[in-house]
Amino acid sequence: MDHAGDLPSLDQLWTIQYNGNIVCFACGQDLGDEVLIRSFRPIQKHLTRELPPCSRIINGLNYDFLIFDRHHRCIKARTITAISHAWNGAVSDANRAGEAASPQLQRQVSAIIFNSLDRISKGLFPHVEDGSEIWYDYISVPQWVKKIKDNIIRVIPDLFCNAKFTLVHLHDVGTDAVHLLRHSTSTRDRINGVTSICNARWYARVWTAMEFIRSSDVKVMMREGTLIEDAPYVFLGKTQAVWDEERKNFERVQDLERFAEIGKNMVPWNLGMLIDAKKRGTIDFANAFAILARRGCFSDMDFAHALLGIVKADLKDVEIEKDRRKAMLQIAVACMKKGDYSPLLINPRSDGVTEAELPPILKISGYLDVMAFGLGNRHGFPEHHLDSTFSDDQCNIKLEVVGEVTFASQMHHLADRNMCRFLQCAMFALDHTGPNVPQFIETVAGRIYNFHRHDLDALLADFFVCRKIQDILDGWYNSTTRFAMVHMETAQRLVDLMGLTRILKHTHPFNTPLGYLDEHGGGIHGYSPASLIAARCPGCNKSFVYQVGLHRPPSEVRGSVAYRLTGIFYEFGKPDGAGILVKNGRIVATMVWATRACDCRVVDVVDVKLENLPTRIPRQ
Repeated sequence: MDHAGDLPSLDQLWTIQYNGNIVCFACGQDLGDEVLIRSFRPIQKHLTRELPPCSRIINGLNYDFLIFDRHHRCIKARTITAISHAWNGAVSDANRAGEAASPQLQRQVSAIIFNSLDRISKGLFPHVEDGSEIWYDYISVPQWVKKIKDNIIRVIPDLFCNAKFTLVHLHDVGTDAVHLLRHSTSTRDRINGVTSICNARWYARVWTAMEFIRSSDVKVMMREGTLIEDAPYVFLGKTQAVWDEERKNFERVQDLERFAEIGKNMVPWNLGMLIDAKKRGTIDFANAFAILARRGCFSDMDFAHALLGIVKADLKDVEIEKDRRKAMLQIAVACMKKGDYSPLLINPRSDGVTEAELPPILKISGYLDVMAFGLGNRHGFPEHHLDSTFSDDQCNIKLEVVGEVTFASQMHHLADRNMCRFLQCAMFALDHTGPNVPQFIETVAGRIYNFHRHDLDALLADFFVCRKIQDILDGWYNSTTRFAMVHMETAQRLVDLMGLTRILKHTHPFNTPLGYLDEHGGGIHGYSPASLIAARCPGCNKSFVYQVGLHRPPSEVRGSVAYRLTGIFYEFGKPDGAGILVKNGRIVATMVWATRACDCRVVDVVDVKLENLPTRIPRQ
């Protein structure tokens, strides 16, 4: 060890000491090939008391650090405080460079690490006086010893789950932002507080998101070193509450987003459903991917391990594929074996897509990959899961048959004109339902515009409204002119009668059904809103209309078979409304609001190969 006052070199921190032999402090045995958990306890310098036994001592600036090396199996739960933080850029550079890092960079990084250690130790000191220890990857992971590091990476989710508490270090957010968020009254100050916190680099990283989700208890340290103990969700709940309150002061949410300068700044929804994920501990594959895919990390392998940390897949004893597409497939299939069918519903993406090629909606969506998945959390369990088998090569899944697709239509050219879209959808539905008001309403309001059952039943029960709707449908159906735009005036009357231009109590709290399809409703259909199919039920041989998210052109979707994923539903879907369209063993479209249109129940086993699962595109 260097003499007092000198900082240890990176070689001393990030390579194996003790002549390459690590002994467990708890059991006295060699580490061997097992997982190393290296923790430390800060001790103020110049104390005269006798120091307790430890594996070794590292001298810092204002603190010395007692190091404890143990097997992962020898760690007792709730004894270690885990630090969650975003790495400094220079530290990352030195990590990438390895032992070839220049002496100047190594000295700079050593100073950064020990200044950070001092700040954290000072803020935490009252919490570690009882002999508890700290895990901090800057010194707890031998970054330049690949085998040991790879072993540690596998257990990081468990480490944070079993920690005494997790300290989230927001090194770039001051207490002034917290004051604006919690105590300001003006819209400008409150939104500044929201964006100042949402812009924290801690939110930008894959590992920190995973660590937060798996943590059982959280405290926060600000830029100044101030410890805040009453922010268990790292201010996420408060930022969302302030955002929702200020939303009432703007006509549309897009107006509030412009006020907050979305794109330049992060807003709460840009961060993903982190609170909900944390409450669950593990989440479905597609949700986990959407949360992590736009965040940054060291490598594709790091991403795969972080993803594994928050999904239900059991691959602890399996080597993860090095190819990122194969790794995604491996994890997705493992999740499906556990009853998580979200890989079937995730939107595919070609490999090699660059940041510049991304659609505008994804560029303003922050760290949330809204193009991949937006259905929210799953409820229930697949009805026929035990009769299904899964492998990387092919999945054989027992599902309910909706029917063969006899017609498919895509409406990209109407994406910015929701009335035109409605009129074309209504005409398409009318061609299949005829002027039968209940069937028309069930199709258009229920399966295309996603009315809640209560609002749908209220509409069907309104005799006078249904009579007026009947008159319009009769006029359209009997008209010799089928060109939709001719009927625009009566279309406006029809959307008003059906309630599509009103906020309906049970359907959407902040938007009309017509407007919702332009926003999140379009997103969960792969941004091809109001793309429709007609599918013929194999039971009653009748055709029914459903909205779909197309993965392939309508010409390729025609002739596919639609299947329903019974037993499950998603937060932004409907019970038994999710489904897939399969042709030649490949998924060509998905459904999320495709509730049953008849009483038939036909089941079959479909062979499906997962292809083009999206890969991560971290924000630049």
